[in-house]
Order: sequence, then structure tokens, then C-alpha cells
Amino acid sequence: MVRRIHKVKTTKRVKETLTDENLEKLREICLKVRDLTILELLIYTGMKVEKLTRLNISDINYINKVHTYDLGEQCL
Repeated sequence: MVRRIHKVKTTKRVKETLTDENLEKLREICLKVRDLTILELLIYTGMKVEKLTRLNISDINYINKVHTYDLGEQCL
């Protein structure tokens, strides 16, 4: 006879979102245009930091304002 293993119930953590005031404070402390660009990209696209670190300039089409990237094994 096979016994079933039941999942242990855990509480789900709700991720806190940043308020408009917190976002403005983050923008104010960005000293370089590069840092501000990274921050804005993360905020407005919802892109994960891991994806951002693998982003190449060639992935961005500035004319059509499109970002493309290879999903690799995630498509499988």
C-alpha cells in the first residue's frame, strides 16, 4: 500500500511594494545616469535583476522601442 505525502501548509509571504515616496527617494540618490536608467528599467518593466544582468545593448531596438531576448530553456 502506498502512503500519500501531504504538503506542509506554509504561510505565503506578501511582498511589499514601494510607495511613490520611496521610489522618489531612490531616484534622488542615483548619482549617475546609468544608475537611474537601471532603476527606471526595473520599475517600469518589472524585469528581474537576473534578466537585467544578462541584457545586452544589441537586445534593445531603439527605433521601435522593443526589447527582445532569448528565453533559452524557459520556453521548454
